[in-house]
Amino acid sequence: MNRARALIGAIALSVIAALPAGRASAQEITPSHLQAAAEAVHALGTDRDFDLVLPNVATQVEVVLMQQRPDLYRQITATVQAAALELVQRRLDLNNDVARVWALTFTEDELRQITAFYQSPAGQKLALQGQPMMQQTVETLQAWSERVSNELLERTLAQFQAQNIDF
Repeated sequence: MNRARALIGAIALSVIAALPAGRASAQEITPSHLQAAAEAVHALGTDRDFDLVLPNVATQVEVVLMQQRPDLYRQITATVQAAALELVQRRLDLNNDVARVWALTFTEDELRQITAFYQSPAGQKLALQGQPMMQQTVETLQAWSERVSNELLERTLAQFQAQNIDF
């Protein structure tokens, strides 16, 4: 049982480590500031994947427990799923925690501007297509870097060859 708890603790730490780190602050956040942050997070679509966190954690806990007791796989699945359903109400805590991170980063006015932008047609398009576009941007950058690297190597070698220096 201690080994299972240690593995579950490691899973929890890995989930936490994968989340963006927030700044610790004694700054008091007003309810309207927190609400503005929650609206900005939602307008950007950042919260779309939050619903996947608890099912993913439940699956990880099932895997850990099944490694310990594969003979109880049916019981483990049923028990973990029942316990996870009891935790669904805690989903609002995640919204509030993320909104607090945003509120610590942006002023209430900035959050309202962010929300306004992401509610505009251009902002909605960016929210929906931003991630694939960024992936394509990275791929384009890598391809360009490779082409320029090859060209730079060729030019450098040609310069050395012109100076009768062999490589």
